[in-house]
Amino acid sequence: MSRKSQDPVGRTFSIELRSAKTLRSASFVHGSDGEVEIEGTLGTLESVSFPEGMVLQIVGSEGTLQVDLEQNEIPRSRRVPRS
Repeated sequence: MSRKSQDPVGRTFSIELRSAKTLRSASFVHGSDGEVEIEGTLGTLESVSFPEGMVLQIVGSEGTLQVDLEQNEIPRSRRVPRS
């Protein structure tokens, strides 16, 4: 995924699953908002990183989630402490 900071719609994301079996559901609700919900599993967490500091990348044993989000955009005060 390439960072698209110029995208007028906002943040971009991509989800790559190694198998369709890991996709639990994909719902496309036809209405005024055009709501979409995608649910699945990335498997066991393998890594979380910010390649080149420009994209949040979460890699699991079953897939990868990437979000157009820079590391410096996450304020330390919003990080949730571990229980």
